[in-house]
Amino acid sequence: MFIALIAGGTKGHLRPAELLAAELEKKGHQTLLIGKGIKKSYLQTSISYIEVPSSNQWKKLPFTLYGALQSAYHLRRVDLVISFGSYHSVSAMLAVRWILRRQYLLYEPNVSIGKAHRLFVKGALSICSPFSQPYKNAVCIHPLTGLKPAKKPPSSLLKVGDPLRILVFGGSQGAIWLNHFFLQAVEKLRLEKEVAIIHILGKHMDRAWAFKRYQEMGVTAEVYEYVPSMDEIYSRVDVAVARAVAGTLFELLSHEIPAVLIPYPYGEKHQKENAQFAHDLGCVEYFEQDSLTVERLISSIFQVVKKASFQKARRFLQQKRRSLIEIIEDLS
Repeated sequence: MFIALIAGGTKGHLRPAELLAAELEKKGHQTLLIGKGIKKSYLQTSISYIEVPSSNQWKKLPFTLYGALQSAYHLRRVDLVISFGSYHSVSAMLAVRWILRRQYLLYEPNVSIGKAHRLFVKGALSICSPFSQPYKNAVCIHPLTGLKPAKKPPSSLLKVGDPLRILVFGGSQGAIWLNHFFLQAVEKLRLEKEVAIIHILGKHMDRAWAFKRYQEMGVTAEVYEYVPSMDEIYSRVDVAVARAVAGTLFELLSHEIPAVLIPYPYGEKHQKENAQFAHDLGCVEYFEQDSLTVERLISSIFQVVKKASFQKARRFLQQKRRSLIEIIEDLS
């Protein structure tokens, strides 16, 4: 089959699309990635990518409709379409649903379905999500993370005197505030406990400057702009401070890493709902950005390392699910 994947904007949307594309190509399917806002530096595979205009603003509706016409041309030969959400997908999905009338699946990684995907629920063959969704055509599937849990000593077995190993990352968006805030917090945190930091900055902060700040504070740190594969990183940390992106959430749960989550405060409230879900499982603390102080962050890091339990998380991850590849193969 010729299968188009619609994604864009952030690594949270792009990463699962690339993972699926790699699996589809192994099985002999032809793939195409179409969307908006994907930087070439984000692409980790050789998948063909076509950029089309799209917007979430009514005043730019003509711009979006023009993108739909472009998308219809590029998608005219595809057999199946899979959307990964965000407003970057709207132009292409308008073409799929109303111009070409192609079969499509929606991949929804969040606790609740996004605004863009809600526009296209009715015509979808299935809404594929790791979470239970309140739709008749919803199917519970394994999340597309590409990670395999690595063996590491649980945080509860940390020896007295060992440094606390902290992972800090804000994703491809939403990292700037988190980077600056954590650098403020670590000045006080280091006075209470020896720490070793792995800090993934994203593309909007100078890596050399951040590394120098850690050196000035006498804190052991590894500082990266971006890490394409997180398996090895997850195996070396005891706790994380991060945004509540769906993919990140499943990775933390799979590797049983306690976390303090700070949901991205703008746009839809997906990340807050994701964080609340993980909090209810008993393995994370979370705070809204506006209410968080340095003192609260520090105390929460120590608290979640000591008290986090992954029993509920294990049961959640062990729930019966299908794979997205299986669903696609059933359609071919």
